[in-house]
Amino acid sequence: MAGGARSIRELESATAIELNVNSCNSANPDTYNMVFGLLQIVNVTGKTTGFDGGTVWSEIGDHVRGGGEHVTSGPLSVISPWYYVKTYQKTWWFYVEKENGVPVREREARRTF
Repeated sequence: MAGGARSIRELESATAIELNVNSCNSANPDTYNMVFGLLQIVNVTGKTTGFDGGTVWSEIGDHVRGGGEHVTSGPLSVISPWYYVKTYQKTWWFYVEKENGVPVREREARRTF
């Protein structure tokens, strides 16, 4: 790993009542993700949440699915109905399985375990 980067494996094990990882792709099911990595060292007695795709802080005071929705009408739909997802959800787009260039599933937003 380069620079000051650290691995989850370097953290000490812990016990928590709840674990929330409110960051983009923290629970993306198409790849080894932050939530899965943390659950290897954190014993969570309650719920664990993370996100599939992007996340943003909302007006209601919580994280919600971030931008990058596919466009089905208007001038950008001529370019590609998946223009925003390709542009603004690059990690999700990279890992999600595609069929004929189109993702086989939608982003799930918050995932709870």
